[in-house]
Amino acid sequence: MSEPDYLERNRAVWTFIRPDGSRSAIRHSLRVYTPHELVRMFENAGLEIAGAWGGFDGSDLSLESRRTILRGDKP
Repeated sequence: MSEPDYLERNRAVWTFIRPDGSRSAIRHSLRVYTPHELVRMFENAGLEIAGAWGGFDGSDLSLESRRTILRGDKP
C-alpha cells in the first residue's frame, strides 16, 4: 500500500557494489514533519512546548538548523 502524496518523506536507495561485482541495496525512508505538525502532536499528547533547539549543543532553532529538538512538559 502506498502512502498519500501529502506526506513528506526523505527517500534514498544506497547501492553497494563489491569488488566481485555483486550488489546489494539498502532502502531508506524517513518521515519529515513540519514544525506545525510537531506542535500539534505535542498538543494532542497533552504537552506544552517547553524548549526548542537546533542541535544537541543547545544552539538556537532556525531554518538552517540540521536538527529540531523539542522538549514538552506535561502541565
